[in-house]
Amino acid sequence: PRDSELDAKILRGDTSGRDVLAEVTRKDVRSLRFFVDSTFTDTNEERNLLLADVVPFLQMAGHKHKCEIQMVEMRWGIRSEASDSHLTSEICMREMQRCTSESVGLSYAFFAAQKYGYRPFPSKIPREIFEALMELVKDTEREVLTSTFKLDVNALEVPMEAEHTKGQIPPEFSGPSGPCYVLQPASTIEGFWGKFE
Repeated sequence: PRDSELDAKILRGDTSGRDVLAEVTRKDVRSLRFFVDSTFTDTNEERNLLLADVVPFLQMAGHKHKCEIQMVEMRWGIRSEASDSHLTSEICMREMQRCTSESVGLSYAFFAAQKYGYRPFPSKIPREIFEALMELVKDTEREVLTSTFKLDVNALEVPMEAEHTKGQIPPEFSGPSGPCYVLQPASTIEGFWGKFE
């Protein structure tokens, strides 16, 4: 049970006592932040049930133990501009990394159902790999690839042994460093989804 006198002091802004200062600056609240991953269309009901029933129950239970419960799901978190620029995977990886670094326990939950899901192209392919692939594909495939990927020579080379700080995206999630071919926005490529489905 909460101390009503202590709460009243805090609400009045009276921080003169040690007990008030200790309560205001305490760091014993923990966070359980988990990323929910699945195909969207065939797990819609399950995700809705999680949001409407399971998460509120877990939040109430967590509150009793000074643990904040947060569910991260990307159904509404990917803007059309990001999707058009093929950043969905990168954004999801960033959110998963955040959940891993901020959560005291569980940080990822996966729901598998009947649908296989969308398998996106990488948004960036290192120059050497792309050019080696171009030698192996048919002329018609080569035309499609050269119209959808453009060389970016401005990307900086980042040594793989470089350390990253907590909360920063590890190099392996950021895509290749150095010159690479970049997948162009879907809206700039005529019939993009028809070509690659």
